[in-house]
Amino acid sequence: MGWRAWDAYECDAQARRRTLPWRERYNWRGIAALALIAVLVSLFIWVSVAG
Repeated sequence: MGWRAWDAYECDAQARRRTLPWRERYNWRGIAALALIAVLVSLFIWVSVAG
């Protein structure tokens, strides 16, 4: 019976998340950190290939 309660909780959580505006759905600090890491890695590869 516990899995049914957990499933209901998960379904409700997903429904609440879908009702949020898109700006509040995502962790913007995490996205910014990932973008910064991608830029730094790309820069490092570009410098190593160009030099």
